Amino acid sequence: MSARFPSILSFLILLFVAATALPVFAQSLATIEIDYVSPRKIAESDSDTYDEVSSGLRVVGLGQKVYVKSVAAEDAEISGYTWALTAQPGGSSTSLSASSGGVVTLIPDVEGDYVVSLTPLDGDGLPTLSDMIQIHASTWVGAGVMVEGSTPRAPECGTGFCHGGNNANPVLNVKADWMKSKHFSKLENHMNGERGGHYDVSCLPCHTVGFDASASAVNDGFDDIANMLGYDLAQIPALVADAVANDTDNYPLLPDPLKE
Repeated sequence: MSARFPSILSFLILLFVAATALPVFAQSLATIEIDYVSPRKIAESDSDTYDEVSSGLRVVGLGQKVYVKSVAAEDAEISGYTWALTAQPGGSSTSLSASSGGVVTLIPDVEGDYVVSLTPLDGDGLPTLSDMIQIHASTWVGAGVMVEGSTPRAPECGTGFCHGGNNANPVLNVKADWMKSKHFSKLENHMNGERGGHYDVSCLPCHTVGFDASASAVNDGFDDIANMLGYDLAQIPALVADAVANDTDNYPLLPDPLKE
């Protein structure tokens, strides 16, 4: 009977050989990140790659430029990268800005999901394990914040399941913290004379939601609502200056849809 079964030592040797023969799970030489691009980063960049601000989030406004970049693993030997747009919504005709390089851009042209893949090339120029990232593009909606008695637009992201309310996703329930930030109230505080008279239209992208300078980005952001209403944003700096000079509150003069 004993001749039909290996000894313990033989069994351990067989187990070791079998284990070393198993394929090792490969680790990607590089992963994808969405790059956050601030006005300062654009001003300080030596490259013309960065020319529009970007939130660095996976959910973006329709028409807003998204920067996706490669992040190499520690000590990885990489000779290049291959990028591809592997999925996009029906009717979309957009494409990546390039198929190689460390940073490429995408401008979503249809609402829906976009999948970008990155394949690092090893030291011999051979493709290795790919990484992918999904980006969702949509239009902006009201925050659900009642200001000066206005009625927020629907759906109200700040009072719904995602970003506010008792049933909100704990990770995404950020409305309360956002309302405590200075960005939430800065425009109002300038227009009511509390924050000084130095204010320009160029300040609005940082102090409003969904403001984007690109003409192709029409996504119901602050600037698009202003255009829809026929409201000239150049009035705002004058109203701020008047609020400080005459100790008056000009925030009620801002149309209600722009307060949401």
